Amino acid sequence: MVALCGLVALLRRGPVAALRVVSVPALVFLAWLVLIAHGAPSATPTTRQDLPLLAQYVWTGITAALDGTTGWAGVGALLVLVLSAWLYRERRLAAGPQALAFAAALMVPVFFLGTGVARVSLGAVEATSSRFAYVCVALVLPAAALALSRISRRSPTLGRGVVLAAAAAWAVNGVAGLAVLTQTFTPFMTTEMRATTLGAARLITAEAPLAVGDTVALPDGPSVGLLRSMIQTGAFPTDLPVSRADLLDAAVYLQVSVTPTALLPTGRPPTVLPAYRAMVRDDGGGCISAASPTGQAEVGLDFGSAGSVELISETSGSSSLQLAWVASPASLTAARGLEIPAGPAYLNVSAAGTIAVLTFSAASERLCGVAMPGPAGAAP
Repeated sequence: MVALCGLVALLRRGPVAALRVVSVPALVFLAWLVLIAHGAPSATPTTRQDLPLLAQYVWTGITAALDGTTGWAGVGALLVLVLSAWLYRERRLAAGPQALAFAAALMVPVFFLGTGVARVSLGAVEATSSRFAYVCVALVLPAAALALSRISRRSPTLGRGVVLAAAAAWAVNGVAGLAVLTQTFTPFMTTEMRATTLGAARLITAEAPLAVGDTVALPDGPSVGLLRSMIQTGAFPTDLPVSRADLLDAAVYLQVSVTPTALLPTGRPPTVLPAYRAMVRDDGGGCISAASPTGQAEVGLDFGSAGSVELISETSGSSSLQLAWVASPASLTAARGLEIPAGPAYLNVSAAGTIAVLTFSAASERLCGVAMPGPAGAAP
């Protein structure tokens, strides 16, 4: 918001006025950052390898927001190009009372760029979160309204037709969205996924570390972002009893992920469970390889603390993962499918105190960043 106000002042009054507008809020923010927020936990920093993905993150966020608003897939990209061309053509208006419309539109890519610096490691799909779409649409609306107003003045018939068509499209999209929401939650509240979603709600309210973004959804259930929004508005109950099994079932989907880069710092490396020692080969340097003669390999890891393990696979393929509490290693959850890409990737498990059992379709996977126990009968 401060940047938006500064940009409006820059367009209308010049750099001196812009500096006056942003100087005091910027000083207050810097004081807060140095005196209060310095050293506080933050999102996983973006690595240099992820920086090229920022452009894709910005484009995905803008087009997804406009696609969702109109209800037509692919229209977002067209609207971006058309509105950008119109703003450039009418750029002389930016120095007048219409400066807000131009400044707000320019802030859209800046907003997604700033957001992507902390979130691009989760993938470009993270930019499609509905909470980002709300901000994008709010910033685009002044420019869209100005464009429609100018078109209506020059050609009243064309302007009215465009306004009516847009209003009809948004109305149909809204009704369709309500229907989809109803279809999603009607079966959900009558199935076993209700308990798992209660577990997910407990993880969110307890601010447990998640390994996925807001766009990830439970099977036959809501997305993390939607569930978080429902909790904040009181639309989802958070005072119902939740068992440890429910928490574990939710953790399989919210506290486990496979990403191109490591999301979690590992304090103590996860340890290969003694029962699985014979199924792996110790390569040294904290790396192991699957050594199953049958072609299908299983690896059990003890995550005493949250952490990331590097997966190196010769080919892409499917695998499955099950979780169990360390205190009850035999009580595994149902298997969750994971897609393992070729080359290096990272398995992130933010559920501390759990056992993760990985089942690979082929014995060609290598895991690094793990610890091997000592021989049977010896101290690890």
